[in-house]
Amino acid sequence: MLKDADFKPVYASGRNEPSDFFIEALTNSINFDLGLGYFRSTGFKVLAVGFARFLINGGRMRFIINDSLVDKDKNAILEGQKDELDEQYEQRLLSDLEDLAKTLTKRDKHFFNCLSWLISSERLQVIAVKPRKNKVGIVHHKFGIFTDENLNQAAFNGSVNFSQYALQYNVETLWTEYSWVTGGISKERIDEMIQLFEETWNGTSEAVRVIPIEKIKVAINNRFPQKKLKELVEEECRLADEVIKEYKSRGSDPSKVEEVLRSLTEKYRSGQSGTLSVSSKNEALSKWRHQDKAVSKFLESERGILNMATGTGKTRTALRICSQLIEHGSIDSIIISCDGTDLLEQWYRQLIILVIESDLNWSILRQYGIHKESERFRNDSDNKILLTSRLQLHLGMSDINTDEGKKTLLIHDEIHKLGSHGNQKRLDGLSNEVRYRLGLSATPEREYDQSGTDFINRHIGPIIFEFGLDKAIERGILSPFDYQPVSYRLTPNDRSRLKQVYKRRAASLKSGEPMTDEEFWTAISKVYKTSEGKIPAFREFISSNLHLLDKCIIFVETKEYGEEILDIVHQFKTDFHSYFGGDDSEILSRFSNGQIDCLLTCHRLSEGIDIPSLNTVILVSSSRAQLETIQRIGRCLRLDPNNPNKTANVMDFVRENNEDNNSFPNADEERMQFLSSLSSIKPKDDHGQ
Repeated sequence: MLKDADFKPVYASGRNEPSDFFIEALTNSINFDLGLGYFRSTGFKVLAVGFARFLINGGRMRFIINDSLVDKDKNAILEGQKDELDEQYEQRLLSDLEDLAKTLTKRDKHFFNCLSWLISSERLQVIAVKPRKNKVGIVHHKFGIFTDENLNQAAFNGSVNFSQYALQYNVETLWTEYSWVTGGISKERIDEMIQLFEETWNGTSEAVRVIPIEKIKVAINNRFPQKKLKELVEEECRLADEVIKEYKSRGSDPSKVEEVLRSLTEKYRSGQSGTLSVSSKNEALSKWRHQDKAVSKFLESERGILNMATGTGKTRTALRICSQLIEHGSIDSIIISCDGTDLLEQWYRQLIILVIESDLNWSILRQYGIHKESERFRNDSDNKILLTSRLQLHLGMSDINTDEGKKTLLIHDEIHKLGSHGNQKRLDGLSNEVRYRLGLSATPEREYDQSGTDFINRHIGPIIFEFGLDKAIERGILSPFDYQPVSYRLTPNDRSRLKQVYKRRAASLKSGEPMTDEEFWTAISKVYKTSEGKIPAFREFISSNLHLLDKCIIFVETKEYGEEILDIVHQFKTDFHSYFGGDDSEILSRFSNGQIDCLLTCHRLSEGIDIPSLNTVILVSSSRAQLETIQRIGRCLRLDPNNPNKTANVMDFVRENNEDNNSFPNADEERMQFLSSLSSIKPKDDHGQ
C-alpha cells in the first residue's frame, strides 16, 4: 500500500533520486495518471522493476502526452489501438515478474510487442494534446497521481519527462504530496491535480485540445508523411459525405429504405454507382426476405442471437431492429460493441445513415481508438448511440440502472468473441438490467469452449434465427465455389518436430509442471499448419492452376513460413504482397482496388475484409475450428457486380490419413468433408424458400 511506503517530501537528483519515487509508487499502486511533456518508451527501461510489479498487480495507466513521438513508439501505440487483445500473450507476459521486467528493459521486437499489448489491453491509455490557442508552444505538464486499492494517493509535480535520459541522466526535481498526510494542504493539492488531469483527459480544458495519435509528428527529423495521412483522412470524410448526400437525395421514401441501402452497399463494394432496376426489385426482395424473419423473431424474443452467414446482411438487419424499436418508442439508447477499428468504422458510417434516414435527433458517441466518449454516454444516455470496442464496453455499461436498462438495446457484433475469459471477467453481470440484447455472428458457438458459449447465452441469449452459408449460396446471396483439396505428406523433419512436442510434454509432466491439453494440442497443430510437406504440394498444384493466383488471398500460419510460399508465388506472379501485423494498411487498399493481385496473410484478414472481386482463398493454414474456416472462405464468396456469373475457388491442404494408421478422419479430412458438401450447393432459380 502507498501509505506503508517510505516516501520523501522532495526527490532531487543526487539526493533522493526521482526514479526511486516512481518505482516505490508503482510497486504499491494499481492506477497511475500521468500528465507530461515528452513521452519516450525508454522510460519503461529505467523503471522496469516497478512497472513489472505494477502490471502483475493489475495496474492501469492513463498518459497525457504532447504532440511528439519517435517512430517506433508511435507505430507500437497505433498497432495496439487497432489490434484485438491476445489473451494467451497476456497470460505469458504476466506469469513471471523477472521475465516481464527483462522485456521492459530491452528495446527489441518483444518490447514493442509489449507496448502494443499495453495499449490493446487498455493497461495503458494515451491521448495527445496541443495548446488550444496557439500553434507555436507545446504542452509541458509534468505531474502525476498514483492510487492504491484503498484509494490512498501519492502525487508529484516537477521537471521530469518520461524518458531514459530524464530519469537516468538529467538533474531533475520532484515535489510530492500524500493524501494520508494530515495538518497540511496535500489533499487539496492532489484534488487540484486530479481536476487538471480529468479536464485535459476529457477535452474540457480551456488550455489544450486533444489530437489523434496518428497526427502526432515524429520527432526524428520530422519525416512523418503528414500530407499522406491528411489525404487519407480527407478521403474517408469525402466518402462518408457522399453516402449521406446520396441517401438524402434517394432515400426520402421510407418504403425504399432497403433498396437504397442495398444499392449503396453494392456501390461502395464495387467502387461504382448504380441503382436496382425495377425488374430486379421483386427478385431482391425475395432474396433478402430472411431479414424480415430475423427482425420479427428478435422483436418477439427481445433477446437472442441471429446466426447469419457472412454477406447475408447481419448489420442491415440489426439497423432495421434499431429503427423499429426507436419508432415504437421502446428504446432511447443503443450500445453497439465489436472488435477492430475497421469494423467499428463500418458501423459508424451505417449509423450515420440510420440517424439521417429516420430523421432522429440522436447523437452517436464512440469509445475506441482516439475516441473517448463513454463518460458522456454514462452521464446522459437519452437519445444516444454508444459505439464501442469490446475491450472498453464495460466503461459504458457500468452504471446502467433498471429504468435505463428497460429502454436500452445492446448489440454485440461477431459475438463468438464475447466468450473469452477476459470478456467474461469484465462484462459478467453488466447486461442484467438491459431488456433488449442482440447478438450477431456467422458462427456464434465457441468450439471447444463450453464455458465461453454458456457465457454468451447468459449475456445475450440463445440462437433465435439461423440462415447459414448453404441457404445463402442456394438463394444466390453468396457465390457458389469450387473446392480444390490438395493432398500432402509429412516430411521426416515434420515427424521429428512432432516427436519433440511429445518429449516436451513428457518432460513437463516429469518436472511437476505438465503442459495443459490446450498447450499440447496447440503445439501439435502448429507443426501441421507449418508442415514442410505442404511446400512441394503447393508448388506442384499451383504450377498447373495459375489462374487461382488471380485476385487471391493465401492464409498462412506464420510470417516465416509465408516467406517460403511467397518464393513459389514469385515464380509465377509479380503483383503480389504480404500483409502481416505492422504492415501499412495501404497494402490492403491497393489489393482492394486491383493494384495487387495476390495477397499472403495470416489471421488479420479472417474477418472484416470485403472485396467482391476476390476469386480465390488458399488455406495453407487452417484451424480445426469451423468458425475460422467459414470466416476465411467467406472472404471470396461475396457477389461481384462486375462478374454476375462468379464462381469462387477454395484451395485447401489435406494430410493423408493413412500415415497415422487411423481409421477416424483427421481434422483436415473433417474440413474437407464440410467444404466438399458446401461446394456442391448451387443457386436455385426460384431462390428456394
